[in-house]
Amino acid sequence: MSTINDEVLGTLVFDRGWTKEENFKLWGYDLKLKIVFSAYENENINDDQRKGYINFKENLLDISSRSLRKTEEYIQKIENEVIPYIDFDRIPDDISRIVKPSSIMILESGNIGVLCDCSWDMDHGIAILISDRKNIEVGSQDIIWE
Repeated sequence: MSTINDEVLGTLVFDRGWTKEENFKLWGYDLKLKIVFSAYENENINDDQRKGYINFKENLLDISSRSLRKTEEYIQKIENEVIPYIDFDRIPDDISRIVKPSSIMILESGNIGVLCDCSWDMDHGIAILISDRKNIEVGSQDIIWE
């Protein structure tokens, strides 16, 4: 398994991208998440990815509250698709009962994708895309690659 030591990011291991695990406080919960920097094994992390990572960490409190609100709005919008697949009669007030952040993708552009497992779509989940260091969009995981 290949490893690199980045001056900003520390030690990373190649596993379908350069990866490491890190603790984050997201949506009021302490989570240990895998961070994946999108790259091939023969590529280094680029400056946009470093800036995106630093921006994410520096603005995590704001990103956490805004992404929670946007995720709640998204789930309400697709409520009819969600309800048949969850163990509740309605969307729970605490959406962490049906949505859990599972990993963070740092794209080559510096945009960030927070991949989430969700109880109504176990195969694909949902994603939170943070683009241009401030815009937040929630949708199927396809939004990260569009």
